[in-house]
Formats: sequence, structure tokens, C-alpha cells
Amino acid sequence: MAQPRPMLDDVELQQVQCIEVEGEQCLVPHEVPGLEGDFLQRLDRRATTIRLSGVLSGSGAREALKTLRDRFRSGRPLPFVADITTATRVGEVLIQELGVRELAGKPERFEYAFLLREYLPPPSPSKPVLPPTPPPPVTPIRQRSGTLVVEVVVSGRSGYDFDRITVTVEGRKEDGSPLPSRTLTHRTADNVWEEPTFPAGRYTATAAAPADRLRGAEPVEVSAGETARVTIVLRPDTPVAHAFIVHFPFDRAFVEPCLMRVLRRAVAYAEAHPEEKLIIVGHTDEVGTPDYNRSLADRRARTVHAALTYAVDPDGSIAEWDHIRHPRPAGESPSIHEGGGGWGTVEYQHILQDLGFYPGNVDGLDGPLTQRAIIAFQRSHGLAVDGVVGDATWRVLIRAYLGHYDLGLPPSRFLPNCEGEVLQWTSCGERMPLDSTPRGLCREPAWRPNRRTELLFVATDRLPCDIPPPDTFHLPPPEGVGGGWCLGDEKKAPCCFASWKQEPGKWLIRRADPGEVRISGTLRFEDGTPAANVAYVLTAPDGQYLHPSAPYGELVCRAGDDAAHRKGDPLPGRTDEAGRFGYPRPTPAGIYVLEIRGPYVARLQGQPRSEARGNIVCKLLEKEEPFEVILFPLPVSLAFVAADDPERSLARVRWGEDFRLRVDVPGAQADELEVELASYLIRHPEGG
Repeated sequence: MAQPRPMLDDVELQQVQCIEVEGEQCLVPHEVPGLEGDFLQRLDRRATTIRLSGVLSGSGAREALKTLRDRFRSGRPLPFVADITTATRVGEVLIQELGVRELAGKPERFEYAFLLREYLPPPSPSKPVLPPTPPPPVTPIRQRSGTLVVEVVVSGRSGYDFDRITVTVEGRKEDGSPLPSRTLTHRTADNVWEEPTFPAGRYTATAAAPADRLRGAEPVEVSAGETARVTIVLRPDTPVAHAFIVHFPFDRAFVEPCLMRVLRRAVAYAEAHPEEKLIIVGHTDEVGTPDYNRSLADRRARTVHAALTYAVDPDGSIAEWDHIRHPRPAGESPSIHEGGGGWGTVEYQHILQDLGFYPGNVDGLDGPLTQRAIIAFQRSHGLAVDGVVGDATWRVLIRAYLGHYDLGLPPSRFLPNCEGEVLQWTSCGERMPLDSTPRGLCREPAWRPNRRTELLFVATDRLPCDIPPPDTFHLPPPEGVGGGWCLGDEKKAPCCFASWKQEPGKWLIRRADPGEVRISGTLRFEDGTPAANVAYVLTAPDGQYLHPSAPYGELVCRAGDDAAHRKGDPLPGRTDEAGRFGYPRPTPAGIYVLEIRGPYVARLQGQPRSEARGNIVCKLLEKEEPFEVILFPLPVSLAFVAADDPERSLARVRWGEDFRLRVDVPGAQADELEVELASYLIRHPEGG
């Protein structure tokens, strides 16, 4: 039987004249200690060498040589088959040398010679076993610190024993993290406490002698490398009242959505401080008559109380808001009803937006977008669908809004009133304006920080003075808000119990959110483009409108006869060419409100798109951090059109009917837009 010709890869080697195979074993001799002779250790074998020569001839010889040269240059392993290599178990070879000679006088006839080396794949690299990496040395983080010196003075008591006094400090470090309440122990003098390495930050220092009913507190800021000094004057019966602030638009008692989040934080504070009682105090600015402002301050306190206690008494809270939202009859005083025509489009736009029905601007204009939101809300709550916010719709709106937050402070968290009853709320009218109030510009300046309700948490169970019943305490008849008033008569001063300055016999009010921040942020579109020259209104936690350049962020005085600009209206700022906005001076820590003016829907960066409910965003700032907001255009029209004719509008869509949804978005270039439909739009209406 004919022997098969050798094959190198896919090339048949013709007329092979010589094949030589060389193989070597690797042996290492080792002497035997103490004996003659040695032994051999086998270390496997070397790669087999094959020498091969022969002749290629015929019409395909030149092409075969070209193929062999290509294999040689590639340097890759090639399969090699021959009887002799089969016996030596050689599988793949490398062409180590290649020689070719054309035979003269004999066309298409070539001699060739190869030196082939058996290909032995290298062993897989073994993974070295490294010793475990030692842990990095623990380097303590250097806390920036300064020196804190607290001096305590006891008013009217010479020779007082300062061993009876405890000084504590709490607040936030400069990085925004809370400092657990720290008691100072190092006294350098009889009435001086000093801490040489106190963390930098903003704090409240409190000195107290409980046995003598002495207490006082002062804010203090510690800067790195500097000495901060503070003096606390102790007077009898001066507890600290920790305040949360709910501020209001001009002549309104409606609690806006971002301020409902302040109430949520107040409830969390109450749960964390069970020893403190709550008193709710309403205030107004100085615009209007004292009689009118007393009723307005009452309404502000009442709406806050009703929101805080909704989960305890839902029907009572809804009835309270429903009474207040009605317009005040001309000349009615005192009045539980809202002035300025009562609650209207602005208020239900706020509610519809917070509940996810209305993405447009809260502007008081009852346009097509507002109408669609009203109709969608009415359908989703089983109301008569007429697009009108009448009494029935208002009550359901209030229930849905208050139920969305479902706050439930129990009566036990309030100060006592008559036996078995609590002090739900009281008010000061216009009699407690803040030091920041603009003065000298006009006789009755508007100032949103004065249009506030204070939620005061105090570690006491009684007021330090008698106070009169509020003007609207017994309204609406006949139920009233309680069975009686046992805290004083009409001749008493209504605001004798607390002050933002230390005064004898009054609680000292301090913000529950200590510290200050500097505001800076950016408005961007979803594609990262800066939102340049966009109008906005930024409101601080204390109620101040923060305008980047105007000394006051609102019209504090009458703006002539221009009906579009009224006293108390905010002055919008505008972003720069990079979409930036901000305020140069420090403002209080807490919840900030940013209202975008224009056809935009906004959300905070990092929030899901579902959180973009309208043109208003809220952000809790407890330390200095970027206020980054993402905008996208607001659809100005949303219409059903025929599935086969986009130009033909459909007044309504019937169940099972094919249709398209046409959306008009300002500035959008795409022919098709992704549209999110709220679940209330996708339902089978009763009756087809």
C-alpha cells in the first residue's frame, strides 16, 4: 500500500527525499552524598527537531512554495503529518528554517529544505501567591478646631454657686455633620468654661441650673484656629423654644407643598424629643389693620394645626381647612374666612401639582392645562366631571392633600389648656415682627419672614405668662375649637411668652435647624445644556425671597397702580449664561423653595423623572452643597387625534378606539416624543 505523503498544514510535500528526526531527553546527574556514583533525574524532553528535504515540481509548485513562505513568515504553529512524526507523536511544528532552490534547465522544478521544530505550548503561568497586603496605617482625620470660651452670668444673683450650672453645646460641625450634645467640663474661672480643641462649626451653647429654674442659650460659631467667645445670661424661667417656621404668601393662610415638608420634619422632631411640648403661634406682617391681622394670624395657626393633626382627626382637619378657604364676607371681623376672595386657582394648582395632576406653572390662570388637571382629578375620585372646583371638589382636594402627608401629632404633645383640653394654637397678629423687617421704606412694609407660623417645642408644661384667647377661638359657631379657655383673659398680652431675643420671663426662641448655608446652584436641561436667562424665585427657610442683587426680594411697599405687581409679590431673579443662580450672604439651614418661571417642569438632580411634578422644587440644605435642578419643556397642548389622520382632532376617545396623542412642546425638534400617561387617563369610563 502506498505511503501517504507528508503534509505541512494544508500543503502536500511532493517527492520527499529525506526526513531526519532528532529527539533529546533532559537528564540531570546528582551525586549521592557519602557514596560513589550518581543518579540521573529526568526533566522531561526537549522539542523534537525534523529536517526534511525534497523536490516540488509541476504547475502548482510555485504556488505551493509561496504558501509555505507565507506560513514561515507568519511564525504560527502548523500541523505536520508524516509516518515518522506519527511514531514520535509530533503534532504541531514551527518552520525554523526554509531553503528553496530552483533547478536550472528544469522549468517549475524546485528543491526545498526545512528545519521544523516541534511546537510545545508554554505552560500556563502560575499565579504567584503573594503575602497579604498589610492594612494601611490608620491616620486619624484631623478635625479642624478652635477654642470655645463660654462665660455664664446669673442676672440679679451675686455670689451664685456656679457648680450648680451645666453648660452644654450642640449643633453642626463645619462639614454639616451633627455634633452630639457635649457637656463642657473644663472651667478656667468660677463662671468661665473653656474647650481649647472644639470642632469648627455653628452651635447653640446652653447653660442651665435646673434646681433653680435657670436657663439660657446663645448661638456661637467656632472657626478653625480662632477663639470664639459667648456670654450666656441666666434669668429665671427662660427655657429654649426650638422653632420650625412655616411661612406664607401675602394675605394667605394656605400651607404650600414645600412647607408641608417642614411640618413633616416637625413631627419627626417631636418623636425624637418626647420631653418637649408644642405650641403653634401665628403671625402676620404689618400690612393691614391690627383687627384684620389678628384673624389672619389665627387662620395661619389653624391651618398648620389641622395639617399636623389630620391622622388623629381627619374630619375635623378637613372641616377646618374648608371653613378657612371660603371668602371672607365684607366687614366680617373677626373672621375665620380667608381674605382676598378666599382660596382659588393658585391654591388648587398647588394641590393638583403636589398630587401629580398638574405640571404647569402655579400662576393663578385657569387655562387648558389647569382644566385638564381638574377633570382628571374629578374622574379619578368619582366626582362629577365639570372642570369646576366647587364645594364638593374642594373637600375632596383638601382630603387628598392632607392625606398625602397624613401627619398625626396626638393631643398629648401640646401644652394643656382647660382640664382635659390642650392649647391647640394661638397667635400674635402683627405684634411680633422680626428684627430683619425692612424699616423706613413705607409705613406698613410687607415682609414674608413676618408672615409665618412658629412651631415652638419647649421642655416645659406651662406658659410663663397668661395669654388671652385668640380672636377666632370660638369660630366657627356653634362647635368652636374647644370647650373653654383657661390661660388668661382678654386684658392679657398675647405674645408675652417667647422672644427671639433673651428677655426676662420669656422663652428664648432658637431655630430647630441650627447653622447657615450659602446658596449656589445651576439650572440645566436634560441634555446638559445650561438653562440661561431663566426667571426664578428662591425662598429661604425663614421666608425671605432671595434676590441676587435687590436689597429685598419682594415688593415691600405699594407699587403704584400696576395691578400686575402688588405689595408682597416676590422679585424674580434670572440665571446667568451658564444657568447659575445663588445668593451672596449666608441664610438659615432648612428647606428651600425654588419656583421656576416659564414653560418648564423641574426636578432635583439625582431624582427620578417621576418626581418632576411641576415648576416648583424643594430642597433640604443642612450644609453647603450644590442646588442642582434639571428642567424639561412643559407641553403646551395635549390632544387626541385620529390614528390614521394626525390633523383630525378627536373631542374624546371611546373605549377600544385607535388614536394618537399629539403633544406640542416648545423648542422640541423631534417628530416623535415619548409621552408618560398618568394611570388615571387609562381607564374605561363607566357607561362607555
